[in-house]
Amino acid sequence: MQLKIAFGPPANTMHLRDRKPLQVLITVDTEAWPYRAAWRDEQLAGDIQRDIYGATPEGEFGLEFQCGMLRDHGLKAVFFVETLFASVVGLQPLRRIVETVGSYQGQTVELHAHPEWTRHFPPAGLLAGQCYQHFHQFAVEQQTALLGVASKNLKDSGVAKIRGFRAGNYGANLDTCRALAAVGIPFDFSYDAAFPASCCLLPLAARLSQPAPLGGVIEVPTSVFEDYPGHIRHAQLCGSSFAEMRRALNQAWRLGWSYFVILSHSFELIKRSRRGDCRGRLNPMALGRMEKLCRFLKAENDRFETVGCESLEQGRLCTLAAGAPLRGLWWNTAVRCAEQAWGRLSR
Repeated sequence: MQLKIAFGPPANTMHLRDRKPLQVLITVDTEAWPYRAAWRDEQLAGDIQRDIYGATPEGEFGLEFQCGMLRDHGLKAVFFVETLFASVVGLQPLRRIVETVGSYQGQTVELHAHPEWTRHFPPAGLLAGQCYQHFHQFAVEQQTALLGVASKNLKDSGVAKIRGFRAGNYGANLDTCRALAAVGIPFDFSYDAAFPASCCLLPLAARLSQPAPLGGVIEVPTSVFEDYPGHIRHAQLCGSSFAEMRRALNQAWRLGWSYFVILSHSFELIKRSRRGDCRGRLNPMALGRMEKLCRFLKAENDRFETVGCESLEQGRLCTLAAGAPLRGLWWNTAVRCAEQAWGRLSR
């Protein structure tokens, strides 16, 4: 008998070269927190400079820096901008944020809201003094009222159409989806299987890995992967090593996923301090991860396409597979843990 040896890719992967690119949504929660003692007197200006524009002694590494890096690599991102703060300090800072994102081609703004801000203003539909950390702690009518305030702030700041929303702390429930449908926002990004169950209360019988209908909207989950047996981790720029992120993206493409959602923040590239004047410092490790991710996505743009929420409106949802789970490598996890430990020691 003559043994025949076949060279080249396995037969079951031959079709991969003809596959459509995996659509990647880089989502950036863009928010500021009132850590500075004088935040009211300065209308949150110092905290915004730190958390949103990433001001450090080494330069700025926040909104404009990240938009510029994405643009220079031909990539797009979705900036989920927190808007309830504007009901406390005024619309001008929010308008500047919207204008900044809009000045970079391909970058888009969607809605983010942290209900903690209601302790500083009395929105219609809420009882006096009623303040909670999560949207799911409010009744559906109250969530609808809050979303109405948050949406109006964003529209008054120059965003004509709002397609997507993410609840602060991922603290949504089914009523959040119903409230979003009531105010006309079609896509919710508030599901993260790696977040504590006490935060995200969306009722799903099985882990969601691809967009699916829920409560009158389309739920778009943050992507997760198993970093060690029995434990999942979300695909966050600062929380995952580049090797982990690259492996998860490659696996999602090989498995035929249609969408992959990455989480980041406007302050992701800095180390924040809540002491003194709360100034930030550059986080070289996070910056390196973003640079590597941008270079990878640019080099592999035949397999990965960064998109905004407008892509979700173009009919691909009806053909989505359930989405098989992603598996990490213990070595990548070990390297990430070592990187994180070194980063903490170097503070």
